[in-house]
Amino acid sequence: MIASAKAKVDATIGAEVGITLGHEYRRNATNAKYGHPQYGSWGYVVGWKKWETTPDRCRARVIKSGSAKVPTREVGRKYWETAS
Repeated sequence: MIASAKAKVDATIGAEVGITLGHEYRRNATNAKYGHPQYGSWGYVVGWKKWETTPDRCRARVIKSGSAKVPTREVGRKYWETAS
């Protein structure tokens, strides 16, 4: 298995991850199942909100929100099995 991945994020977060591998990973899948190995930097999910002050400046309200995946320097393997 040969894989490479790269992720980049704004400098305020300051993370860049590059992965290149050339080693072998073996794992026996259960009978009648398919194994799915994956190697990379998984990162983490952060939530964000954009706020707006009300015209009377007494309250704030959310006008947009969402989530973003931020990479980390840690890398690792994921493995799962499916029937198809």
